[in-house]
Amino acid sequence: MPWASNIKTELDKLKTQFTSLQTYFGKYCGNTFIAKKDIGGVFMIYSYIIRYERQPVRCTFKFYKPKDVFFSL
Repeated sequence: MPWASNIKTELDKLKTQFTSLQTYFGKYCGNTFIAKKDIGGVFMIYSYIIRYERQPVRCTFKFYKPKDVFFSL
């Protein structure tokens, strides 16, 4: 997938950003699953609350399946 060749680099950036959130929100305290939405087996949405000492952060992950493989949006 030539258009997805930067996925590893982007995932590494995302991990760094989550680590830096501790500077602003305090120590990581865990996560809580909120919801999963399945739209016809083609589109899936997962939501989580990431708990920090000072403030929670909500994360929503969207996946799309045009054929046989899910792609993250």
